[in-house]
Amino acid sequence: MSQSLFFLSTGEITDNYAQAFNGWNIKDLGAISKEKNYDEIVTLIPLKIKGKYHDKVKVYCADDEKIIQKQNSSLSDARGSIGFLTRIEQLKNDPTRLKPFLAKAIELDHLPANSSADTVIKKLTSDLKEEIEKVKKGIDERNQVFFKAIKNNQAQDSALVVGGLHAEGIVKLLKEGQIDCTVVEPKGYRADDEKIFSVFGSDRK
Repeated sequence: MSQSLFFLSTGEITDNYAQAFNGWNIKDLGAISKEKNYDEIVTLIPLKIKGKYHDKVKVYCADDEKIIQKQNSSLSDARGSIGFLTRIEQLKNDPTRLKPFLAKAIELDHLPANSSADTVIKKLTSDLKEEIEKVKKGIDERNQVFFKAIKNNQAQDSALVVGGLHAEGIVKLLKEGQIDCTVVEPKGYRADDEKIFSVFGSDRK
């Protein structure tokens, strides 16, 4: 019995799918699918599965491109805010090293040129809070899309491949929908994006 695999994008991914990710498309993956280092290739997992098993597996895309773009934009902004916020806090008592980071943050956030480090930190913290809320909204919206796709296309031995930011929310939706699931985290997975949410811990308001 063929399996069903859901992942990011729209529609079914077939052997004729030409789009490449990290330089790899299904045709090229299929040509080396029996090589020993196939698992080490860095590209989308669903493409690697399709490239190796072809018609033995069905790959469906279940996502919304507009929501992806908005979420990625907010995530990029959040990473930038965290970068400046971390540096400025670390170098607050070192004026010489602080100067270029402070000046760039002031420029990007359109603050008065003479803004103090404390003022910039306060603004970056506010920016980051807003950006994280937008990221969370995007995650929730995409999780709903994933859940509906799974609910409408349930099949034995199906799998959903997504980033770790989505895992907790999707598991909750599946349990509420009485759909059993098991979370599998790839070996060596780096939860860098998930760490963004830890910035607002008990020591930051």
